[in-house]
Amino acid sequence: MEYFKTDKNLTNVQSINTDLASDRMLLESRKNQLLKRLKENNIDFKRINNVHKRIQNRIEKEKQLGEDNCQRYKEELKKLQNTLNADNETFEIFKKNLLNRELLIDDVKSLLTDGIKNYINRDQKEEEKSEMLDATEENDTSETTPQLKVSTEEKSGKRENEAETDAPVENKATKKKAPEKSAPIEDELMVELRKRKLLHQIAQEENALLTKYYQYLNSR
Repeated sequence: MEYFKTDKNLTNVQSINTDLASDRMLLESRKNQLLKRLKENNIDFKRINNVHKRIQNRIEKEKQLGEDNCQRYKEELKKLQNTLNADNETFEIFKKNLLNRELLIDDVKSLLTDGIKNYINRDQKEEEKSEMLDATEENDTSETTPQLKVSTEEKSGKRENEAETDAPVENKATKKKAPEKSAPIEDELMVELRKRKLLHQIAQEENALLTKYYQYLNSR
């Protein structure tokens, strides 16, 4: 009876050992699978870490590039602002110069018109004076001719002598010339007129240049 119990126990122990061995084999295979997967996961983790590092480095580079570009843009914007301020100042100066040139042109025009008017008035006055002198000379000659006729009638015997003596008087009266126009005044007016024309031409050229620069500044 005890023999059978012992044999049964041994059989149970063997079956248990067999089960344990199979479980051990399963556990070892499972462990091997897990180790293999762990290695694969480690490889994947390394790959992911490398990709992450590359992405992080790229992000840092882009960030640094963006900061550099931002700084460069700020500097360029500052330069453009300074240039704009300088252009505005230059534009204001040119506006003032343009206004001064326009005023100068108006002054030159008024001076030219005044000079021409004065020149014409002086010319007319000189003509009037010459006409008045001619009229007075004609009156003088008309007064002297009746006296000559009376003297010739009273002194008929001395016509030839009186004609010889009176002829130079008449010739002198007829040879009186009208006073010439004042040449220095005329020359002075012509010189002044040329100066005004030259100033007017220079002012017009400067005005054209200023207008072109004004259009250039407006087109920018």
